[in-house]
Amino acid sequence: MLFRGFSANPGNAGMDDLAASLSTDFGNNPNQSFSSRVFAHSQHQQAFDFIQEFDDASCLIVIGHSWGGDTAIELAGEFLVPAEVDVALLIQLDSVGLKDDELPDGVAKGVNYFQIRAGRDPRDLQGETFVAKSTNVHVEAFYGVSNTTITHTNIDDTAFGRSQAEYTTIFGQQRDLHARIVDEVGAACSQ
Repeated sequence: MLFRGFSANPGNAGMDDLAASLSTDFGNNPNQSFSSRVFAHSQHQQAFDFIQEFDDASCLIVIGHSWGGDTAIELAGEFLVPAEVDVALLIQLDSVGLKDDELPDGVAKGVNYFQIRAGRDPRDLQGETFVAKSTNVHVEAFYGVSNTTITHTNIDDTAFGRSQAEYTTIFGQQRDLHARIVDEVGAACSQ
């Protein structure tokens, strides 16, 4: 399950695009079933109800961007772990919130991707840079680009909201973040 952040831009489809990528990679495998859904950051209960529909959810992945990253942590800590639902992987993309700085006990693995808003518009948000018990990845340092290349609003988009030609000019042949997340999901679910 994926959670969108709070956004004034309804055209921001980063989590929807990521869900489509996951569905393409895992939904066509005849040896496993796959289901995903994208929720608003405020839909904790609806997300928990969605999970409860499955009798055999053997590999649960929770992903959230911005306020959705906060929701992912809260859902795991307040709903899933107390209900003894195993979470294989929790991924935060520039998580913003109040209780989003520690991976809940009972979550097998956490990854926190963040950007630094150095020199940008002060209205652009800064995500959580350190989540205890998670792997913390400074995306700009990882991709070897300046701290103005990746923003809070484009960190969840395929190719960081750029055309493929522009992405290749800036990032070379490095795989986009969605492809890396698909790999992490595959690794978490193959264990």
